[in-house]
Amino acid sequence: MTLGQVVVLIVGVGTMALGVWLLVRRQPPGAAETSEAKSPLVSFSGPPGLIMALAGLALVAFPFTPWWPAELDAGASASATPTASEPAVSVTPNPTPTPTPTPSPSEEASTATADGGQFEAENGALTASFEVFEDGKASGGEYIAATEGRVGSASFEVEVQGGTYFVWGRVRQPATVTAEDANESNNFFVLVDGSNAFVDGSDVKAGNVWDFHDGEDVIYRQWEWDQVSLRCRGTVRVHTCDPLQLRLDPGTHTIELQAREPDSQIDAIIVTPDPAFEPRGTLQHGGS
Repeated sequence: MTLGQVVVLIVGVGTMALGVWLLVRRQPPGAAETSEAKSPLVSFSGPPGLIMALAGLALVAFPFTPWWPAELDAGASASATPTASEPAVSVTPNPTPTPTPTPSPSEEASTATADGGQFEAENGALTASFEVFEDGKASGGEYIAATEGRVGSASFEVEVQGGTYFVWGRVRQPATVTAEDANESNNFFVLVDGSNAFVDGSDVKAGNVWDFHDGEDVIYRQWEWDQVSLRCRGTVRVHTCDPLQLRLDPGTHTIELQAREPDSQIDAIIVTPDPAFEPRGTLQHGGS
């Protein structure tokens, strides 16, 4: 019960008691006038007493009726639930944004510049015997490899502004390669715009073999970024074009990998004009 209802209840009880008292003390007709009968309170009898008793009864019952208006209760709590006509307004504070952690170099490759591009190997134009294989550690979860030696190609179109460009490949050798055959399944032929002449733009046929790790007795059992270098009339262990520098005119060019040894695996390719660029980890955003 609220404070307002208690006040009305007290007033009602008092009014009803006064009315009953007046009815009880009412003088019968013709009674002698005494000092008490002449009292204004006693003379106020009869119907007025009945009316006051009924009014008091109504006041006593009033607080318990379901239509008691809460707005009349001066002591109503400010925390009362608002009515449907006045819905509560809930203000949610703006949450403090959680910063996105920057991947460490071992997790993500540095983003290649807009001049050039980065490519998932499986998104290239493939011909047999190149096939797509799944690997959870590969960028995008897939990589490509030729199942036959000297059969098949993978081509990629790159848009450049013109100048000198460098190429990186994320490569790996099969787990079956041993120290005795470290230079197995570790190379591709590389062609640009259908040509393999890369030395100072000349037309001289330049040995266009890309041996991973320049033919050293090293096995890439895990995915590694290797900057493309070519033998260019050198040997498996001495690459004359190291690194490969592509002098490209503005526009679209095609970089093509051709199968040389079966099971040479490649996951991603980056073309960049930045000679200091060195990628790590998987491609950011999966590449194109």
